[in-house]
Amino acid sequence: MPPLLLGHRGARVPRIIENTIPAFEYCLDAECDGFEFDVRLTKDRRAVVCHDEKICGLKVGDADHAELVERWSANKPTAGTDLCRLEDVFSHFSNRAFLDIELKVEGLTQSVRDALQDHVPQRGYVVSSFLPGVLNDLHHADKKIPLGLIADCEQDLRLWSELPVEYVIIADDPRRLRATFGS
Repeated sequence: MPPLLLGHRGARVPRIIENTIPAFEYCLDAECDGFEFDVRLTKDRRAVVCHDEKICGLKVGDADHAELVERWSANKPTAGTDLCRLEDVFSHFSNRAFLDIELKVEGLTQSVRDALQDHVPQRGYVVSSFLPGVLNDLHHADKKIPLGLIADCEQDLRLWSELPVEYVIIADDPRRLRATFGS
């Protein structure tokens, strides 16, 4: 199997905001197989696509979706770049991109299962996280969901054999973690 070429948060280039539909389109236009994107949960239990804990100064987990959209719209300079929801990404890209869905917080199991039920990714997918509890929750909910542990230190990497994961994603200099795999 050839390696997958995935864009991190879609694309991180000037004039395109990462983790947005235009960033994901740019990534695919650049002939990537797919992309990684980050998902957090709002106070009113909406799955939004964003990396940071805060959006325009509001903590995602403490704000309603409507509040975040209003703040985003007022502060983002790029016209036509909306705050994505998990279901937006699936509806736009499930038929043409490999999706690496990184869950940044707990509580997203049902949102992920709903999105997968509505739009099965035709080119493949993995649900990834740094959080072992998130991976275990998803596995208990649906053993068919392919899971990936993201590791950026040896302590995290040691967990891979204890978790129900198919992928290990190194989020740091792999030379620092080589000893964990015994090479």
